Amino acid sequence: MKTILVVDDEPDIRLMSRYMLEANGFKVIEASDGPSCLQMMREVAPDLVLLDIRMPGPDGWTVLREILSDPELARIPVVMASAHASPREAEPDDLKGRAGYLVKPFRQADLLQALEQI
Repeated sequence: MKTILVVDDEPDIRLMSRYMLEANGFKVIEASDGPSCLQMMREVAPDLVLLDIRMPGPDGWTVLREILSDPELARIPVVMASAHASPREAEPDDLKGRAGYLVKPFRQADLLQALEQI
């Protein structure tokens, strides 16, 4: 069973994501901010991270940079999630092409398609 870490400061988004993923056979763990995301990644080593871009404290881009700078964490695929219709436009140049993308709110089919692309 694949484990997915869902990182979002909004409990409703984490709950919705958990429901969709568990209904499709994934194990889900959660974090509500960047520091707890990094800690969970080190402790559990999930198969994939679904990471919100806009969070208080370090945003998703900052967290992604930290993930990519750590050789042990960098091997874990990351899908960024954003309420903006075109998150790639906001993607910093140094992170271009380093993660998948998903626009919130997303449907179950969108989530599964993003995971399949990884």
